[in-house]
Amino acid sequence: MMRVIKTWEVSAKELESLRRRLSPAEIPLPEKMREVHLRVFGTVLSSIEAVRRILADVKEKGDEAVLFYSEAFDGIRLPAEKLKVSNEDIEEAYKKVTPSFLKALKKAKENIASFQRHIKIKVPTSLAQNGRRLEVIYKPIEKVGIYVPGGKASYPSTVLMCALPAREAGVEKIIMVTPPGRDGQVGPERLVAAREAGVDEVYRVGGVQAIGAMAYGTKTIPRVDKIVGPGNLFVTLAKKEVFGEVDIDMLAGPSEVTIIADSSARPALIASDMISQVEHPGTAILITPCASIAQEVKEELEKQLRGQIWDQVRSHESKQQLVEQIRDQVWSQPQSQIEDQVEKQLEEQVGEPVRKQVEKQVLKKVEDPLIEIRKRIGRPLEEQDQVRDRGVWYQVVEQVRLHGLVSAQESLESLCRIIITRDLEEAIEISNSIAPEHVELLVKDAWAALKGIKNAGAVFLGENSPVAVGDYIAGPSHVLPTGGTARFFSGLTVNDFLKRSTVISYDKKALEEVASEVITLAETEGLPAHAQSVRIRLE
Repeated sequence: MMRVIKTWEVSAKELESLRRRLSPAEIPLPEKMREVHLRVFGTVLSSIEAVRRILADVKEKGDEAVLFYSEAFDGIRLPAEKLKVSNEDIEEAYKKVTPSFLKALKKAKENIASFQRHIKIKVPTSLAQNGRRLEVIYKPIEKVGIYVPGGKASYPSTVLMCALPAREAGVEKIIMVTPPGRDGQVGPERLVAAREAGVDEVYRVGGVQAIGAMAYGTKTIPRVDKIVGPGNLFVTLAKKEVFGEVDIDMLAGPSEVTIIADSSARPALIASDMISQVEHPGTAILITPCASIAQEVKEELEKQLRGQIWDQVRSHESKQQLVEQIRDQVWSQPQSQIEDQVEKQLEEQVGEPVRKQVEKQVLKKVEDPLIEIRKRIGRPLEEQDQVRDRGVWYQVVEQVRLHGLVSAQESLESLCRIIITRDLEEAIEISNSIAPEHVELLVKDAWAALKGIKNAGAVFLGENSPVAVGDYIAGPSHVLPTGGTARFFSGLTVNDFLKRSTVISYDKKALEEVASEVITLAETEGLPAHAQSVRIRLE
């Protein structure tokens, strides 16, 4: 399932390649995007070329380009006047969320706001001496745009993690862009979170075009001063491109975790945390000096992932979602042909170790959606007009993939590694070289090990502090640097929304005391007018 690396058997170059692979600049254009590029651009562009083309169009054509690319890439056709989410839509969203969700959201809101207030920069006292007075003042950025991923998934937690630090800083206007579903609607959870977090305006748009709209402004979407929030490869590259037109928070791309563990760690917890991380999908790396832990984690990964795939196929919620997705898609082939198709897809997507058991569950559970579809349609399957290339049985298999578990297995195989080191010190050294978004310290003395961590977006200590706690409820923002950028970026905080200005005040005597030094330095640099600006005040 996953490659195990022993540091004494590989070169430093191979270990360095792990870090490079996480960088947005190193990620190749996804294969599935090639056909899209041919359709949209007439040729296959590199990721950065595509980003630059879209941004240039948005800058020149505004709403027209935003709407064009939303339809071209996301299949969403909206008139410009529907880009902005109305107050009525947000109020309606409150009727669609559960009381338990709203309670959890408010608790998270309370924790995040409290932490951000706690760490907000305190203005230092004036430095006054001999007629000179120096101060520093902080003012909030006026307009901020937050990008919240969406589409198939919904991330209300990201709304809170971006908007609440800005609100605590005193930002005057917060706008949010987020991709809608194919029906043009934004998930109610995101809309409720936006209202709770104090977002002023919400727009139904995602992708590079959303970043361009906030950076340059369009007739509908206002230009902002700073853009924050995580996104996919293209969103991350777009933020990098518009930096300078606007400020950005960081390069927050695909998620990642490095787990440093010793013999005291529990393999089941490590495996669970790795699976949760690649569910996005993302990257998970275990670094341990203990070979037995490495082997047990490898076994746990296969065991837990297999169990979770079965659970998803069996779950009632999955069945209900399946019914909604496939109720208008029927297949008129004989059942024997359909079963052959199922077996082929399962072989490709789930893999031999779990294929047969998953297949049994899929073939059993598909009967319920078929019955439900017949009830909804009210006529025999063979009379249907909407016969698609993909049938009911294949859609069941595809739903397993959409839940992220098969994708998680693929990510574990292609993106994740277990690294066995000589000792704990080497494990920490390798983690620092990777500079990951999340670091988990599952070691006997986590607080002592923490002293060695130099590069990390966030650090989680001990077995009761999984990354999920930081993702949702702890208080610090989960918008963190990825792709090795934790070497120089930090996680998003209230202080990122504050501008700093220095204040300098000299009286006549104080100026006289430093005049000769200022004049000497100015003339040394060949700037006589600077020197004269001091002399004239002494005459």
